[in-house]
Amino acid sequence: GALFGEDPVSCELVFEEDAADQPPAEQLLQIFVDELQQSTAEACAGSCEIFLYDLPLEDHSPKDLEAWLQEFGNVVAFYQLLDAQQNQPSACGYVRFGSQEEAESLLSVITDQEEAVVQGKWSLSEQMEQGASGPFKGDVMSAFSLRLRQLQRGLGCSHLFLAGESWPRTKAEQDQLGAKAAGGALRVIAQCS
Repeated sequence: GALFGEDPVSCELVFEEDAADQPPAEQLLQIFVDELQQSTAEACAGSCEIFLYDLPLEDHSPKDLEAWLQEFGNVVAFYQLLDAQQNQPSACGYVRFGSQEEAESLLSVITDQEEAVVQGKWSLSEQMEQGASGPFKGDVMSAFSLRLRQLQRGLGCSHLFLAGESWPRTKAEQDQLGAKAAGGALRVIAQCS
């Protein structure tokens, strides 16, 4: 209903919320996987998470958006990304429904209407974490994590690793992150001085 029209908004990089009190050199940069690349794959069995973009921030609060999402089914989690420069909600976020059918009902509305403001795709983050049962039919996260460690050494970054619902996997990466990041979506955590 009220969340449809034409007024695109672009996504921004987000900083870890707790890093706001740290000096700029100490802030950890978070880049969500779906901000780098949106999924082009179809849903696999059990897919329940959608990456949302072009959320209408001017007219709707995060609570309004979550209430609208509840119209499509049981919202297990709604996480709106933060604008790195303003530390305010950005026009991007993730919604996880209780079932794949509920997620499909939202996607059918926002992808079938030409003038839909809110846009969304199946979450690449969720698809990467599905491993062999997902669209990639294998463990792409380990390969991605290995490549990040190689980049970390080459760039001289003190932190460069994956974080999400099932990551980090190593104790060293967990210690670097400090605590589980807010929201379960897969992201790259970086700190390069």
